[in-house]
Amino acid sequence: EGSKIEEDSENGKIMLKSIEDIEVPAGKFNDCLKFFVAFEEKDSDGSSDSECTVWLASGAGMVQEECREVDYDSEGKLDEEASHTSKLISYNIK
Repeated sequence: EGSKIEEDSENGKIMLKSIEDIEVPAGKFNDCLKFFVAFEEKDSDGSSDSECTVWLASGAGMVQEECREVDYDSEGKLDEEASHTSKLISYNIK
């Protein structure tokens, strides 16, 4: 019998970049907080890096998100790369 020990490490940061107006399908939002979010995760299978820009509007929450994710195998070689953009389509304040 034996045991397997896995070590994971996670590292991230969030930075307020600016305050700006943004227009998405749900409408125009003024004075949105624009954040940059970076996250790195490592384990025995490889690692992944994520970078996102997120816009938050008062009363509506997240109105837009743009992300890029990169995965590396255990040898540090590029395994997969993807990006996506999400935009608020509609919202209802109660």
